[in-house]
Amino acid sequence: MVQVFCIYPDGTRDDSRPTPALDTIKALTGVQAWHVDAEKYKTDDTLSMFRKRPDYSYEDIFQITPEILETKKIGEEHLHPDGEVRLCLSGGGNVDVRDTEDRWIRLVVSKGDLWSVAPGVFHRFSLGDNEQGTFLRICMGSPCWKAAFRAAVGDSCEERQRYRKIAANGFQF
Repeated sequence: MVQVFCIYPDGTRDDSRPTPALDTIKALTGVQAWHVDAEKYKTDDTLSMFRKRPDYSYEDIFQITPEILETKKIGEEHLHPDGEVRLCLSGGGNVDVRDTEDRWIRLVVSKGDLWSVAPGVFHRFSLGDNEQGTFLRICMGSPCWKAAFRAAVGDSCEERQRYRKIAANGFQF
């Protein structure tokens, strides 16, 4: 089951803030999380809600290793113009997301954890104590990984501005 923690920018736990409940994460970040049976992901009802949407038309399975984290820059703070959906099939890791006040919240994911990140949410991934992880990725459109890194775009990019409007409406998509 997804575990949630407030963290400092360096990734250490921040116990000075109350830890948000998993069901309140969407209101704080635009991220949703569920737990599913990873062995039955091909027929899972929760995953079906994404597969039925015409904009989520591609899926694949990929591995994340320390080398991939470094070369693909997944560990650097970034956002995507489209939403992303991921399911942990084995291993696990840390999904760090910014809340609406620009503070970090960490989702610790393991086998069976499914999460979606809204467009424009700054986030990063680390393996934590895991040596690798295998994930199902469901994408909008053709398989591409377009990312805008915060160090390069700041908060002024179009995706982030859209995110702010969606956040102001309580993440009603």
